[in-house]
Amino acid sequence: MPRLELALADRRFLVLTLVFLALARVASGALPYALFYFTAGALLAAWAWSRYALGHISGSYRTTRTTYLAGERVEVEFRLYNESFLPVPWLELRDTSLTGAGVSEVRWADRGLGALESRVFHYSLGPLPRGVHTLGRVRVRGGDGLGLFAGRLDFPGAAEIKVYPRVHALDAFWIPAAEPMGRRRTQERSQEDYANLADVRPFAPGDNPKAIHWKLTAKRGELYVREYEKAVGTEFFVFLDLCRQAHEGLGAEGTEERAVEVAASIVRFALARAHRVVLAGQGSRPLRLGPVRGLARFGHFLETLVRVRADGEIPLSEVLHLYSRRLPRGATLVAVTADLTPALTSALLARRGAGFPCALVLLARETFRAEGEGPPPTGRDPALARLSRAGVGTYLLTRADRVAAVLGGAYRGRAAR
Repeated sequence: MPRLELALADRRFLVLTLVFLALARVASGALPYALFYFTAGALLAAWAWSRYALGHISGSYRTTRTTYLAGERVEVEFRLYNESFLPVPWLELRDTSLTGAGVSEVRWADRGLGALESRVFHYSLGPLPRGVHTLGRVRVRGGDGLGLFAGRLDFPGAAEIKVYPRVHALDAFWIPAAEPMGRRRTQERSQEDYANLADVRPFAPGDNPKAIHWKLTAKRGELYVREYEKAVGTEFFVFLDLCRQAHEGLGAEGTEERAVEVAASIVRFALARAHRVVLAGQGSRPLRLGPVRGLARFGHFLETLVRVRADGEIPLSEVLHLYSRRLPRGATLVAVTADLTPALTSALLARRGAGFPCALVLLARETFRAEGEGPPPTGRDPALARLSRAGVGTYLLTRADRVAAVLGGAYRGRAAR
């Protein structure tokens, strides 16, 4: 049950009661005392009415779904029950579930609830920001018929929802690579690709018993094993900049949200093409997920990205430096940021010079400012041109751009818009 807090709504009536009491004590007589008893009785009756009626109000909170995409609205059904034998003449509702996430509260003013009556309120909250949110924090105000007391009921959170980042379907995402991306035949030791059968041969000592071809074995009377092609996919590292100084704007209109969308879209693109994907970054706590392969594992990345926040202090250039010695041979690097610093430019050039295919997705932070678009940062265009000449795939994304159109567009070996 919600906690009830009662307060005097009209202090003038209390003052009038005290005046009648003072007048009765000073002047005596029946009339002053009658007026005092009447006003005091009205106060007591109004208090008892409000306490009894509001104390028997309960509510239920329901949403249509438990998972949403950033930017959607949640449809809410809030039902109030008056389980007392006294009416509540007036009611005010305020849903403050998402005010802490920058979403405006919803207010309702209603005629009230009759005795043993219930009423359903339908409304929507949004647009929803990415994250895990607890809904159901509703404040209900009501009072007695005399308007002397007002009570407040605070309903706690009752429903948890998850809001996932938007994922954009990429038809292509081209990176200048030292070798073709995707599966390739190799002489190196790797896992077998069970989707591609290479040969069936007689069993030899040391073969895996799980590879025995039982139907052929039964037919020929001797053991045969399946032999599969060896295949490796590109190791795909997506580095998400989670340094707070690297981002501009707030909420859904900021670079943090757009960077998360870009990272999720690139991860899905890579998983759908059989690459082993690692998502890395450094916020207030380290972010690392992978390496994993297969589109079926994409949900794990979404669950991680729901809670990711750009609340770190370590720049992306240092994160790349920390990973530089752990990168496997032939790995592909993709950096997603809104701040192209000289240190980050040098880090990408160093990785490219070491033979790693690299790409940079840069958010034009000047287009995400709340006060309006400003001039681009000094030195950004020369840095992008330098990266492109060195063979780093560069993509520049403004606030008005469609992610799929920019990342999936044709790459011409220069800073692309």
